[in-house]
Amino acid sequence: MLFRSFLRRCLSSSQQLWTFPQKVMLRLCRLASNRVLNGGPAVFISGPIPKADWRRSQVVVILGMHRSGTSLLTGTLQEAGLVLGDVVTSAPHNRKGNREALPIRALHDDLLHSSGGSWDHPPSQVIWKPSHRALRDDIVVGYQHECFWGFKDPRSLFCLEGWLEVLPELQPVAIFRHPEAVARSLRAREGMALADGLVLWTLYNQQLLYWMDQLDVPLLHFSSDLNAFCTDAVALIDRLNLPHRMSANSLQFPDAKLHHQSSSKLPLPRDVQDLYDQLLDRKFSTLSI
Repeated sequence: MLFRSFLRRCLSSSQQLWTFPQKVMLRLCRLASNRVLNGGPAVFISGPIPKADWRRSQVVVILGMHRSGTSLLTGTLQEAGLVLGDVVTSAPHNRKGNREALPIRALHDDLLHSSGGSWDHPPSQVIWKPSHRALRDDIVVGYQHECFWGFKDPRSLFCLEGWLEVLPELQPVAIFRHPEAVARSLRAREGMALADGLVLWTLYNQQLLYWMDQLDVPLLHFSSDLNAFCTDAVALIDRLNLPHRMSANSLQFPDAKLHHQSSSKLPLPRDVQDLYDQLLDRKFSTLSI
């Protein structure tokens, strides 16, 4: 369904979303048609990879569970000069958009699907096939002249290995949110049971902790305190050395009118609470720089 919707948007003349290289769009269309017609991804042969050009860029990936503030963090970094390319800037459940590049999201969705899972049932292992690597390479080439660029998609938590193959200096940053707040948001948006939302929160954030053990991943907390987020975001912007120096008061993307947080009411399962406590212990702050 995602790919059929994706193709419809590609072909719609009213959508001004498609500034990615034509090669990227052709690969996505071939992946889509192959899945719909044959039930599996096609195989492509990728050309030479200009890795030397890629290494001139600083690349940032924003990690985190769905409904956890990843859009807020991504939009804030974009305001500071991080190039995202063509991204979604408005959505029914997110008035400022989720800041995701649809070709990257479609790639991740196909990776999860071809590995036997989906965004809400992530597979235990994600297999990058030649078709996925070819599309990934073409996407990266489209950014090769940017000094600072990045992407955001919660599915990246399960797809990161393939990006690290070609972007070994990739800088992850991450954000997390209280598990009950995420579960309630998923229930409102997706009709997901609270218990299922807590399970999904656990799967994503266990994967986040895995990457934090492997890589240097500054971790921000998305809570009711928007001022605290802005303060930490400015410190992160400085740490990443993004082009535009910001202050907590000068940030425009964070909007208190769109910042909705509900107070915790339910006791959490012990494993969920323990995981949340671990994230709190490892969160980034201005004191850590």
